[in-house]
Amino acid sequence: MLVIESVLDNLKNEKDLSKKVVAIERMEPRKARYGKLDNLPFPLLDYLNRKNIRLFQHQCQLTKIVRKGENVIITTPTASGKTLAFSLPILETYAKDNKATSLFIYPANALIADQFVKLQEYERDTGIRVDPYSYNSDTPHDQRRFIRDNVRTLLTTPHMLHLILYWKHQWSSFFSNLKYVVIDEAHEYSGVFGSNVALLLRRLRRITNYYGSDPQFILSSATLANPLEFSQLLVGKKFQLIDQDASANGTKHMVFFNPYQEIENPSNRMDTRALLSMFILNNIQTLCFTKTKNDAEKIISMTRKYLEKSNPEHSNLLSSYRAGYNTRARRDIEKKLKTRELMGVACTNALELGVDIGSLDGVIISSYPGTLISTWQQAGRAGRGVKDSIVVFIASKDPLNQYIVNHPSYILSRGNENATIDLKNDHLLKKHLYCACSELTLNSRDLEKYFSVDDTMMYALQQEGKVSQSPSGWKYMDNQSEYPALRDKIKYITPADFMVKYNGKILETITKEDAYSICYEGAVYRHRGHRYTVKKFHLHEKVILLEDYKKSSKDSWKKTEIKNRIPIKNKEIGLLKLEFGEISVKKSYWTYEKHNGKKTRYSELDIPPTIFKTNGLWFEIPSSFIAELKSYNSNIDKNESVDGVRSALIAMFPLHVLCGRCDILGHYNQKDPLDNYIYFYDNHPGGVGLAEKGLDTFPQLVKITLDMVKKCKCETGCVKCILSSPCGVHRGKMNKKGTIFLLEKIYQEIKDNLLDFEEPGKSPQSISKNEKNSEQTGQGYFPELESVPSKENPELSEINATSILSDVKLIELIENRLYGIASEQIRQGMTNSKNFKDLIQLAIIHDLQNNLKQAKKLYKEAFALKNDTIYLNHLISLFIDKKCFNEALMIVENLEAIVPEDNQLLYNKGIILESLKYPDEAIECFNKVLIRDPNNMDAYQRLINI
Repeated sequence: MLVIESVLDNLKNEKDLSKKVVAIERMEPRKARYGKLDNLPFPLLDYLNRKNIRLFQHQCQLTKIVRKGENVIITTPTASGKTLAFSLPILETYAKDNKATSLFIYPANALIADQFVKLQEYERDTGIRVDPYSYNSDTPHDQRRFIRDNVRTLLTTPHMLHLILYWKHQWSSFFSNLKYVVIDEAHEYSGVFGSNVALLLRRLRRITNYYGSDPQFILSSATLANPLEFSQLLVGKKFQLIDQDASANGTKHMVFFNPYQEIENPSNRMDTRALLSMFILNNIQTLCFTKTKNDAEKIISMTRKYLEKSNPEHSNLLSSYRAGYNTRARRDIEKKLKTRELMGVACTNALELGVDIGSLDGVIISSYPGTLISTWQQAGRAGRGVKDSIVVFIASKDPLNQYIVNHPSYILSRGNENATIDLKNDHLLKKHLYCACSELTLNSRDLEKYFSVDDTMMYALQQEGKVSQSPSGWKYMDNQSEYPALRDKIKYITPADFMVKYNGKILETITKEDAYSICYEGAVYRHRGHRYTVKKFHLHEKVILLEDYKKSSKDSWKKTEIKNRIPIKNKEIGLLKLEFGEISVKKSYWTYEKHNGKKTRYSELDIPPTIFKTNGLWFEIPSSFIAELKSYNSNIDKNESVDGVRSALIAMFPLHVLCGRCDILGHYNQKDPLDNYIYFYDNHPGGVGLAEKGLDTFPQLVKITLDMVKKCKCETGCVKCILSSPCGVHRGKMNKKGTIFLLEKIYQEIKDNLLDFEEPGKSPQSISKNEKNSEQTGQGYFPELESVPSKENPELSEINATSILSDVKLIELIENRLYGIASEQIRQGMTNSKNFKDLIQLAIIHDLQNNLKQAKKLYKEAFALKNDTIYLNHLISLFIDKKCFNEALMIVENLEAIVPEDNQLLYNKGIILESLKYPDEAIECFNKVLIRDPNNMDAYQRLINI
């Protein structure tokens, strides 16, 4: 696309813009690979022929897997034809079975509307009876009975399904004939939301089994690092994976843009406005993604004002789009994007999901969205099919954004994150067990089968007066005032509680957290590019009244208190003692006024504080470090230095724990001179395992944080290093020199007590010097890593001597998805003459990131140097020992095409499949091993033990 090339030239050569361009990367186009699907019913075959639709290989593969009766997850990228892929086998079943029904679950109502239209089109064009109906909170009550009686394909959200299950008898015909459950945008079900939905799906399976059906599950997701593990945790069943994209791609240009390159008056918003205006004026239809609703409104307002002055005919081609807008407004914006009546839309991640808005030319990502999954989902909105496209990542000034924009490989080379689900969160589990009792009597067998718990937890619910025990099992207490699902709603899809009104008209609805944080009286409120002032906040009526905009000096912040620490486990590194456990968090809401840059007149809002229990990680800065700080410079304030450490560490936490920026927060009490504790805690009731992961990544977190703070060119601290305060967390004064001093002390303590911690050219053991007593004290720092055998294979010794990265370190980096760091360390140690081990390690890293072409090339280069698989099988054994079964299986399956006759590889595959609970496939592998080598007693023993 010539216009995109012209814009790229402008970015490279224009004086002011070019200073801010860190890198421009070109992602090459790819041709489509088509497949063949036999025995399709005539209506479907005729439909595909009339529409000139050729099926991609991955679309055919999905139908073939479903035909076998297996569950499947497809993780190909945005715009790869996943909707048609999962619709085909359902339509095929409908053509053969008049009673079959299907359930489609979506995280957002906007996606339901899109899929509803598509299913209607399939019904019209194929003649197959689909009978699709959406059923959500907007469905009129007078239509609900008709839908229950006539629906064949039900489209709903987890929130509505949560309510439907209690009224199961009204849906008995639908549930008894349920053949498929489709879960689209499945990657959205991670963390607290995902854990809730996982428990909800177990309740659904229990209801369908009660009515005599056992539906297959079809999951569609963005690319994930752990798709099989995730799908099995989400649903509780085994899955097959489709992750090879066979669709065509156009050229995509990725621009990394940093407004904060020592340039006068830098501003993320101003540069976002400038680039959005440039794209629109060059006829590049663009989505601009922002982190917050407020940013979306501000950017559209700024862009509109700019265009009104310079190009007024373009100023009406803009709109904002976000959660909270009513359905009609959202549908109108979506329609105008498809018809190109709108050329620029600023939005939150509400348009990140698969709402059909046609093919766009450009995407601007204004600030890192928090995960690589979201980054690629947003980038995938541009350039669908073979169209060329441009994506610009504009960094904010916080430490995390600055690190990413200056390390483009973090986005380009690193694999996507794990989707996390915690089925052991008692806070969530109790609520779902309560609901399950109200739906059907819950016996011990069902407790174990669906929820993996015994009666112990039910006794706790009984003590709370919520359930009673009967001879047939546990029952919901009839004297409760309402069905528990009405009271205990699914987190993070709860309908918004507060109405925002202007002149008697409802503008939107917002959550309690937003209402408490940004809707204090006198606050500036933005909606669709317009500014208002909050006139009244009615807490009990849950209504916020707006008036015309008035200039205000008020702002808000949240005060946090940590109480009731209950340690669960701890780990020591020298003087540092990290503890993980349960804590209580109290958040109160305050306002202050700003005058001449100073904050004055603090006052607590007349709203109840938020109090919840969660999981946290905490450690105390050793008193000897504090004493040394005073000796180093008596003018440095201890509290400001400790808080600087807290702020810097929490800013970099998402790089290692892989979570949203506000999913985990930090805390330090500056007002207590004796308190030197720093806390990191899950910002969700009950916790979701994020803080706990910090135990294993703490050394790397400290190292990268120290590097980030020292490399920042400011003298006293700035928002690019220690003065970042996202998520409404109040920021006190901080001291950069003191922060660096303490971080260096912490890092030195780690290096002194973790042998050879990441020293270049060595093989770090990452074993704490305290760990030798870990069996007695339970305080070893790292989980025990694989030790090197005393009688090592001499060929492996020779191989290991030639490489900078040890096998143990490679596995550790891969476990933490630090593919980019692993690649960099390997390449740093490579000389002009490549060695066998480096090539194998690089091939594995490419393999695990689905860069199969490059992986195959590297494997072949390695085998050209040394035609031997001993080292490869050694690495695969390490993966197995570390229980990285999915990674190991991925490597083995891709290697089978390169070394098909390797018996040890086949034996390792059998162990992996056995560990993943695929006994039939494991037996097949061990049988093949014995056919090739009848004297292989290891394979024989494995076979008889399955």
